[in-house]
Amino acid sequence: MASSYTTSEFQMKPTTGTHRVKIHTSLTAGIKSGRSIQCGTFTVGEYQWAILYYPQGTGEYSYSHTYMPFYVELLSEGKDVDVFLCFSLVDQNGIASNNYKDSKFFTYNKKGNKNGFSLFSRAWLDRSEFVKDDSFTVECSLKILEPSIEEGKNNNSISVPPSNMHQHLHNLLQSGEGADISFKVKGETFPAHRIILASRSSVFRAELFGSMSESTASCIEIQDIEPQIFKALLQFIYTDMFPPSDDHTGKGVDEDIMAQHLIVAADRYALDRLRLICEETLAKKINADNVVTTLVLAAQHNCQQLKELCLDYISSSKILHSLIETDVFASFMVSCPSIYKELLKKVTSNRRT
Repeated sequence: MASSYTTSEFQMKPTTGTHRVKIHTSLTAGIKSGRSIQCGTFTVGEYQWAILYYPQGTGEYSYSHTYMPFYVELLSEGKDVDVFLCFSLVDQNGIASNNYKDSKFFTYNKKGNKNGFSLFSRAWLDRSEFVKDDSFTVECSLKILEPSIEEGKNNNSISVPPSNMHQHLHNLLQSGEGADISFKVKGETFPAHRIILASRSSVFRAELFGSMSESTASCIEIQDIEPQIFKALLQFIYTDMFPPSDDHTGKGVDEDIMAQHLIVAADRYALDRLRLICEETLAKKINADNVVTTLVLAAQHNCQQLKELCLDYISSSKILHSLIETDVFASFMVSCPSIYKELLKKVTSNRRT
């Protein structure tokens, strides 16, 4: 009896396109919060898309007016269109920046769907090198992922899995195999590997391979960090991922509290990416109850973007008068006079405009 042997290969085939838009900031000053400007249309694949710019924020959150979000709207008929969106700032040489870009995955279910995110705050952008002659440029890259089935593949094709290096490094941290340094933190001991710590943190490199006494120590005692925070710090160093709040403690530590503590640790060990991740986490939760303490934390630990967002929130919202009457604000005025002066300048500037 004759037999047949056939194969097929399923994959997500990408279709990509890029569009740049130049924004003149003074022309959008009068736009209200929640209002968008359609500032460019382009075609990728079988679909037409529009870039939407919100000069005063989307209005979704109380602090959103301090952000300048960009969205992409589907103008064509479509259903379950999977898309990677990437927005990046373009420098004065016409090069899309790798340091100031972000990307996210979205599914567009129908015509008129809008998806996007905030790339930067208005206060930060105004001081950046990306603004020249009252304008800046943003690049939008759009990648559509569509199912593709190819028939008749021979048996010589090889499937390559995605990278799982972070999992291996996390397992190495968990097992302690090959560890050549340990840290004692309030009664708990954490084994680690000098070369990995030094490759990720200039502070650890100086401590473990420099002239400091720690370079010859087999165990280093740390007094001013909680064990669960130090464990989360190590997990980030090994995996480059923000630790889930219910994974590294077993005690249900709130994500916001974890971010507050990790900002301090990230500043101490010069882990800029971790600090920015924590800034982003806390920026989404700014409110009248926590804005003063968040402002002080940001100012103390070099979180410039988070600091500006807090100052903008206090100076441009209606909560200033109620905050002035609180003990927290009174303590803030005494303990942080320089930041208080910055706040007064912003309040004065807002009243003039």
